[in-house]
Amino acid sequence: MNPPSITTARELESPFQHGQGYLYFIGNLQIIAGILSIVLSLFVMLQAYSMHSTLLLGPIEIYQTFGGLQSGQFAKLIATSLSMQMMFGWVLGLMMISAGICCLRNKARAWVTFVTAANLLNFPHGTTVALITIHGLTRPGIRGAFRS
Repeated sequence: MNPPSITTARELESPFQHGQGYLYFIGNLQIIAGILSIVLSLFVMLQAYSMHSTLLLGPIEIYQTFGGLQSGQFAKLIATSLSMQMMFGWVLGLMMISAGICCLRNKARAWVTFVTAANLLNFPHGTTVALITIHGLTRPGIRGAFRS
């Protein structure tokens, strides 16, 4: 009698169908990153409130805070990133949480793809999670794990 192969033994031990384990991982990762986006957005709003900002820390006001014309391109990059995180971070966080739930339920591949594309702009944590998700969504076994 031949012993079972290694792949057969692994398949028997796995609680997931092919591709579902990766979706489970991605779903949890998106939920965690979505919560992080919301928290960071709330912190930036709190910072704007503590500075008595009437414009809620718009890009120009942030740019002036970081040195204005005396500073270089890095200050512009930080100003843009902070204002985007404050204005859209909580929205992207909620979208990421919903996409994570869809991954856990193996549903709505189109929604997960849309949210992944949007989170490429949510630098740095949203971009990292989006790149990991794109890697998974391009794999045939993981694409097949989604139920419409």
